[in-house]
Amino acid sequence: MHQTGERAKSANPRRVARTVRFPAPSVRSLAFMGWLRAPINPEALKATLNIAVLVPIALAACTTVLLVGALQPTSASAFVFFAAWLVVPYVVMSAALIFSWRRRSAVFSRWCVAAVIVSAGGVLSLTDIIYWRPDAQGGIAVLMAPIFQLGALALLLPAVSWMSGAPRT
Repeated sequence: MHQTGERAKSANPRRVARTVRFPAPSVRSLAFMGWLRAPINPEALKATLNIAVLVPIALAACTTVLLVGALQPTSASAFVFFAAWLVVPYVVMSAALIFSWRRRSAVFSRWCVAAVIVSAGGVLSLTDIIYWRPDAQGGIAVLMAPIFQLGALALLLPAVSWMSGAPRT
């Protein structure tokens, strides 16, 4: 007779429980399931890249607004003025990225690289001005930061274009 359940386990104490092991999926089985054959949609890839670039720009803009709070402006209108002025480069970069993405332009990848570099540089320069090396000229440097960022963007775009070796459009 064949025993099942608890009786079967207790009837033979020397019996070792057997584990079932499944083989690792092979490349052939993954291809059969459609995981490797799925075509990469360039529009979806570009949209993902656009979001991946817009997130650091948005984080840099939010960090800039927090750094404006660290400056301790005397009134709410001063806070709004400084925040709006310091966020201008991020708005310009985001608008240019969205515009080049919608046009399906070849300039898009160059904008991505330049925008991330300028965003990181802007936050680092404000952090340097406010926290790392504060001095009497820090206020002027904070007011000049958006001009420097847009100037850096204007210098980086041709440099990134030249380094990428892509044709100019």
